Amino acid sequence: VAPNARTIVVPSAAATYTANIGAQYLLSVMPSPVVGGSVAMTPPSADGYYNQGTQVQISATPAAGYGFWYLSGDLTGALPQSIAMNAPHTVTVNFYCQYTYPYFPSTLGSGSTAGSFRIQAGSACSWNLTSGANWLTLTSTSSGVGTGTVAYTVAANSGPARSTSLTIAGDQNYNYKPTVAQDSSTTGRPSVLS
Repeated sequence: VAPNARTIVVPSAAATYTANIGAQYLLSVMPSPVVGGSVAMTPPSADGYYNQGTQVQISATPAAGYGFWYLSGDLTGALPQSIAMNAPHTVTVNFYCQYTYPYFPSTLGSGSTAGSFRIQAGSACSWNLTSGANWLTLTSTSSGVGTGTVAYTVAANSGPARSTSLTIAGDQNYNYKPTVAQDSSTTGRPSVLS
């Protein structure tokens, strides 16, 4: 058991003190990544130590752009969960990156166009994009961390309708391949700029 010293202030006059000694154990709960969210223990402890036998419930709140993934260490599985403090314990609360796209250029007219779309992600979540065709070009950054904007250009289509995909790779083996379609040259629908 780790030392857990307590300090008392004694008066100048004689006094009698009675020490009630009981076992306490340290509970260490850590989010991973640190920016992925916050963790809470019920009941709370100012220094992380709990009396022997205390049942402590662990819960978590993901930060923007993250989701709860799993527990590891002395607890596994989902939340919330409780742990009995009959020994020191260490628990890691693991979060995963969430990637969202408020707008995406899924269908375009036959003419040449340019636009942009936004990737929303957690502050430490990385991403990388590649185009599947030379007529769809990423003109700004194709990689980043956290929320970012990607600009693109589309060449005019002089033939039949065509399509390709963007590959968006991220953390925790995230892989998303949305389709981008372009009308044939005989279609009169205009290309919409984002």
